Amino acid sequence: RIAVAELAGGGGPRRATSRYVWCKYVRRELRGLTDEDRVAFFDAAEVIFKVGCAEGKATYGRKFDCISTFTRLHADLAGDPYCDHAHDGYGFLNQHVGLALWFEHALQNVNNLVALPYWDYTIDEHAVLSAEPGTVDLNVWWHSELWSDDWFGPACPRDHIVDSGRWAYISVEQQAWNVSMWT
Repeated sequence: RIAVAELAGGGGPRRATSRYVWCKYVRRELRGLTDEDRVAFFDAAEVIFKVGCAEGKATYGRKFDCISTFTRLHADLAGDPYCDHAHDGYGFLNQHVGLALWFEHALQNVNNLVALPYWDYTIDEHAVLSAEPGTVDLNVWWHSELWSDDWFGPACPRDHIVDSGRWAYISVEQQAWNVSMWT
């Protein structure tokens, strides 16, 4: 609810009103965020990755979801050996839009000012393809600011582990197959 008051010449109230307003979140490309917005996003995401589900719900409310909720659901949807429901066919867009919206709501339970940014990977693809005409140098990809310590951090090519920066050595649940998230 927002209140607005117009003051008379002597400083006293002349008229006032209050109304409920809608809050709209705008998703921006990650590199288009202000430094403040990017840090707020990473701070909220870090809570989702580092705080367990029970502790998160106790601290941030019943709508909080920890990262294992998302990894288990993704494994359930994508891990069926007979049908990848998350990546094959018509389910791709719907599944990922739904997961992104759910993840954004989890972020907003931690910090209600955060909107989930998106990654326009064509920016990085363009850098790769235009680095030296006629060649494709994938090393250019890894020099994007996205993989710096202040952002997502570099992944070690040997074992695919982020080994420096904010996300260094964060564990993610593995072997989440056949783990029901509803019981």
